[in-house]
Amino acid sequence: MSSVSRYIDIDLRVRILQESFKMKPVYESYKNLCKDIGDTRLTFENFEFWFYGFTNKQFYLDYIPSSEPDSRTLNDLPHDIVLKVLGYIDKSDRSNVRKVSTYFKSIIDELCPCYEEIKVTLRHGFISAKYDELCNEYRKTDTGCTAVMNGKDSIVEEDYLTVFMDHFAATIQNKDLDLKKLLIDAQPRSEEKPLDPIDFERFTRLMRTLKKPNNHQPLNIQVLHLIGMKLDVSCHIMALAKPGLLNTIAIWSSYKTDNYESIYKKMVGMEQWRQAMALSFLGHEDSPAGDLAHAQQFQLGRSKMSPAEIIQLRERLLEHKTFHYCEIKFPPSYDYTEIKTALRGRHNNNDKWYFKIPNSHQCLEFSFINDPLSLRIRRINFILP
Repeated sequence: MSSVSRYIDIDLRVRILQESFKMKPVYESYKNLCKDIGDTRLTFENFEFWFYGFTNKQFYLDYIPSSEPDSRTLNDLPHDIVLKVLGYIDKSDRSNVRKVSTYFKSIIDELCPCYEEIKVTLRHGFISAKYDELCNEYRKTDTGCTAVMNGKDSIVEEDYLTVFMDHFAATIQNKDLDLKKLLIDAQPRSEEKPLDPIDFERFTRLMRTLKKPNNHQPLNIQVLHLIGMKLDVSCHIMALAKPGLLNTIAIWSSYKTDNYESIYKKMVGMEQWRQAMALSFLGHEDSPAGDLAHAQQFQLGRSKMSPAEIIQLRERLLEHKTFHYCEIKFPPSYDYTEIKTALRGRHNNNDKWYFKIPNSHQCLEFSFINDPLSLRIRRINFILP
């Protein structure tokens, strides 16, 4: 039975009655009243009792609840019944229910839906999160944010990034999560307005707070694609994923911090990175190719590359039994002459070089592409003359 005292003074009853006239959801009305009166002594359970009493026209301002037996709440019901009841709540509204109580939070986390693909996009004053086909959007306003969840608009008097993070973190921390792909894009295109630096820093801090589920097991993520993120944040998110299951990692960003070198060294030593089958690292153009060459396929950007490095990479890939494909991107108008000279003397066919793989009927093909400017190396079935 509920032990909440239902005696409140007449002034509070008047304020609750006024809130009931606004025809807003009960929890939103409760938050508005607490904000207006600056008093947190009024519990949600007590507010809800009077709110619905007024809404259903059962109570008057001088109503005395002493003769009424204590009503039962959802907290009094068996756990499986509560789970079933809350299961009927629309997925887009469940994040609000989590805030009602610790008990509700634990139940909603049990019900948290699983998705195959999540895409987060941060732009100037706007962030969206697409969960499979369900898209939530959060737009910054002068007083908080406008949230569009499952096609329904709502005005929220909270920071747009904080509201987004409440919903996103609840989804990520689902112990049953089994994601095929997680993509976070915080890099506006050239034709788009740049990010607000203050908002980007707050977004960065929030991303660093992401945690594993309560059972502390790593997240099941197969593909992780991070664009425009600071490298330490990318490492933090990567560390949440299960090594081995995370088979594809793409990190595209040009942010460079004071401790970049130590963070980079940590990244290439992480089990998630070492066990990935496909790697892509663009934006930082001085990364050694050898830090990615253990993968079956990889992509990296370089400002330049010496012939000695190319030869060293070739010898390593000739011994790499599961290597499939790689692409090294160079700046526009990069001069390949020195590299081609180093490869000269090998089997050459239409600006392509072929090198036989030991103890195999296959070979490595080196080709130079002009648009975009890159060197592509792949393992192919080709009988050398």
